[in-house]
Amino acid sequence: APALLWLNLVVGFGLGIGLCAEGSDEGDMLIPPRPIKQIFFSRNYIVSLLLQGGWLLVLGLISYAIGGSATLFVSLVMAETMLAFSLRAERSILKTGIFTNKVLLCALGVSVLSIILLVCTPLSGIFALGGITFGKLILAMLLGFVPLIASEAYKFFEGRKLK
Repeated sequence: APALLWLNLVVGFGLGIGLCAEGSDEGDMLIPPRPIKQIFFSRNYIVSLLLQGGWLLVLGLISYAIGGSATLFVSLVMAETMLAFSLRAERSILKTGIFTNKVLLCALGVSVLSIILLVCTPLSGIFALGGITFGKLILAMLLGFVPLIASEAYKFFEGRKLK
């Protein structure tokens, strides 16, 4: 429970501030408003949410099977952090620029440092996150990139269908 509190307070707060600092896209004001009769939760939006949730579920199960709760915590923190980069815009992060939001980059740094602090120091006993090897730590961090890659692939293929 303390690890989830840390995740929500420290990591989630930093990512929220980073997303608030995101500038607007060039063509935002050129997009017409949605028709008043159109539902807010469109088919594409629901599919996107289900895919993201599905990837997080699969990621969580794999991470837990690899190394237990510590590996699960690391991969979910990294996944949440990486998804924030994908949520910045409807366009790909390759088009919006990976390094354009300095506040979000700082939040990424805080997330990685908090992972290292909670898993590799005596604090791991307080948060019940001990017993993770360096190899499992790196693997769990890399697994955190899977939802970002899936989200960007969805944007790519959905964008090709719209053209």
